Amino acid sequence: MTSSVASYPSLVGKTVVISGGGSGIGESITSHFARQGAKVGFLDICDDPSNALVESLTGEGHNVQYINCDVTDTTALQAAIGKISQDFGPVGVLVNNAAHDQRHKLEDVTPDYWDQRIAINIVTTQLPQPDAFIDGPSDGSEVEDELIRRGFQGFQDVPTLF
Repeated sequence: MTSSVASYPSLVGKTVVISGGGSGIGESITSHFARQGAKVGFLDICDDPSNALVESLTGEGHNVQYINCDVTDTTALQAAIGKISQDFGPVGVLVNNAAHDQRHKLEDVTPDYWDQRIAINIVTTQLPQPDAFIDGPSDGSEVEDELIRRGFQGFQDVPTLF
């Protein structure tokens, strides 16, 4: 019987980082990249489902790594991406999936609540560690060269890549 899942040979051996990859939609993203032969490092704050996912996928023979990481902690986020890059090689794919989508009443939205949701859902998508994405000398691409020159100072100074 033929598989109904497309095969992407270009993903074999590619390093993929997924934030919020331990459960829900992120679990599916993590599983699909791993089953395509990618080396997948995923970040999450929920240990039980994340560890179960690693056990399941490594049991199938896939190369998967889980790091507990609060993506709103910029230092921890950059360290986690750096660790995955160190262990698996330069990151070729970044999936910013971590989010917090709690339902609430408008009157319950405080400035702190708002700031936390912005930090999780928007700011963290702009803070990856650029050195993890550089595979040898620059290929001359304008965006990569701009990242190197500016040292990735944050989303207000660097073109959005991801």
